[in-house]
Amino acid sequence: MTDDSHDPERVLRGLEGTPLGERLSTPRQRQEELYDLMAAHEDPLWREMGEQLKSGAMTLSDALATPAYRDHLTESLELAKERQTELYEAVERSGGDPDVLAAELEPESETQEEEAAETGRRTCPECGRLMPGSECRHCF
Repeated sequence: MTDDSHDPERVLRGLEGTPLGERLSTPRQRQEELYDLMAAHEDPLWREMGEQLKSGAMTLSDALATPAYRDHLTESLELAKERQTELYEAVERSGGDPDVLAAELEPESETQEEEAAETGRRTCPECGRLMPGSECRHCF
């Protein structure tokens, strides 16, 4: 028996019949949603990529052929892998409700604030997690 708990299709099946599930029901809709999120991101590189992908001025192949974009994508994918289990479990617990999902992903603020104070690092105003530098590596 294989463990499909991290299978994106399983998560999408769990969202069927919800507003979020409707928005993500086809590969094309998922792609459009991703490009919209990227284009609205506060990180200038994500925003630039999202706007170009959304408008059709650039393809994913073009993005991967551009060193700065490729590096940004690669780094973010590594971070996403680290959070994959947490995200899948949060999606399942939320039942597809975006408000519940947002609450599921809320950081434990006291712990984060204490750690930030001890290390001198700032917390991201978007996700509340510690920022290893001037940019949040969790928000992508």
